[in-house]
Amino acid sequence: MYPGGTGLESELESLRPTSAGEEELQLQLALAMSKEEHDEELRRKKGDEAKLQMALDESRRQSAAAAAVSPIHSAQVHTTDGSYCLGL
Repeated sequence: MYPGGTGLESELESLRPTSAGEEELQLQLALAMSKEEHDEELRRKKGDEAKLQMALDESRRQSAAAAAVSPIHSAQVHTTDGSYCLGL
């Protein structure tokens, strides 16, 4: 331990690589972990995009089905005097 230092400093010093080979191994491990995290994030984004696309497709199908069932009613707007007019 360093004079006046803490146990944390001593612990940090013990974690430093003692050789170039050990340092290279630590760097390779850190790089592999970073790549793994990146790949996981890409998989998560692709899954989210697929779910969004499915929701959009379903919404379009429902809109098309509603318009096909009643094209006039979907374009009508109820006015304040109780009558209907065609909306634009």
